[in-house]
Amino acid sequence: MAELRESHELFNKIADIIDFQPMKYNQGVWGESATRFEDGDGLIAWDNFNLDGEYIDRDAADLKEENRKDDACGTAACVAGWACLLSGYHPTLIEGNVGEQDAYGETNLVQKYGTRFINLFRSKTYFQYNVMCDKKDVMTPINPNTGRLLTMEDMHYEEGVTIDGNHFVRPDHIGQKLLKLEDYDARVLFDGDTDWNGDDLRRIGKGMAPDEICMERNDMDESCDDCGYDECECL
Repeated sequence: MAELRESHELFNKIADIIDFQPMKYNQGVWGESATRFEDGDGLIAWDNFNLDGEYIDRDAADLKEENRKDDACGTAACVAGWACLLSGYHPTLIEGNVGEQDAYGETNLVQKYGTRFINLFRSKTYFQYNVMCDKKDVMTPINPNTGRLLTMEDMHYEEGVTIDGNHFVRPDHIGQKLLKLEDYDARVLFDGDTDWNGDDLRRIGKGMAPDEICMERNDMDESCDDCGYDECECL
């Protein structure tokens, strides 16, 4: 009989997100969220609003950082990403100028509203989930070895890197560590091409190996050579 993992409670929390808030689960990314816009006077807005004339058609109080709901920025993440986010790790930040094309692209809102939107907001902030930190609202640093923004691939898998007094880590390693997975199990579980459901994660939390669930799925996908149908009476 499989042994309950020490990390089963974390598995259950991620399973609940997948089951009850499926829009917050995306196995294809470490994490993603809407761009945050600021006007310099404390007004915060995200990608999920409409501009009515020269004004935002939402209560200004709802746009302030301290009043927003946890899902206001539309955060979604994979299993490893959620393990990090639920355990005190945060994406790092990248700032840009509103209306200015950059390596991360420009939001559809600027394309939609043009100068009205550009005049309303002064700065935008992207959330970088492949470089995480145990402190909130830390900017993605410049890698002193490359002169460019730090990326996940720049960091040692287990050790991460410390720059300017902040320690930065990879979500794949921290996710593996938090979920207490062996290397092979982590590779299977974090595969971006495999979508898991809540029951899958609860079973893994109870000790089942991720590849066992994958093999179960493959067995269920097999069709009968005689009639061509799945799960027929011939099998």
